[in-house]
Amino acid sequence: MQTTKEFTLIKSLYNSGKKQTRPVTYTVTAAGCFECTSHKPGSSGYPRITLGGKSYRMSRFIWERINGPIPTGFYICHTCDNPRCINPKHLFLGTPTDNVNDMYKKNRAGIQGKSRADIIERIASPQRGKPRLRGEACGRHKLTACDVVAIRELVGSATYVELAKRFHTTPSNIVFIVKRRTWKDV
Repeated sequence: MQTTKEFTLIKSLYNSGKKQTRPVTYTVTAAGCFECTSHKPGSSGYPRITLGGKSYRMSRFIWERINGPIPTGFYICHTCDNPRCINPKHLFLGTPTDNVNDMYKKNRAGIQGKSRADIIERIASPQRGKPRLRGEACGRHKLTACDVVAIRELVGSATYVELAKRFHTTPSNIVFIVKRRTWKDV
């Protein structure tokens, strides 16, 4: 199953440089995704490769090797929405607007109270990353403002580990909340 044409191409990409890199290994899912197992994903879930001292998302690296440079302001998007997938057939070039429209079309927005226009403006802005959605406005939040207040009130009567278990989060997240590194506005 892992001897497809795409695998040979991906393997040759990594062995074509001057410095031998570790071979790319992956498992094929039922959806046809090539989930990378040889390279560790970064904090965003995308596998990363380091070449010449610079770290790249593997999907971007593969796209550039097969299709050439990625134009400024463009993303490499996944048709499968699987960040670990490195199947070249699942990758496509898109603008930030294309990426947001794709997210809405597939019901992956997860951002409460924000319109599509607001999200497109935030993502496409030159200050990308500065105005972030925080707290409950972020679609991936696990705690509410009430939970944060309760954690701060209970910090003296329970350990961080106990609080983490009680609120279904991690001890390090409890530390960040207590020290106001996160949820600063609550």
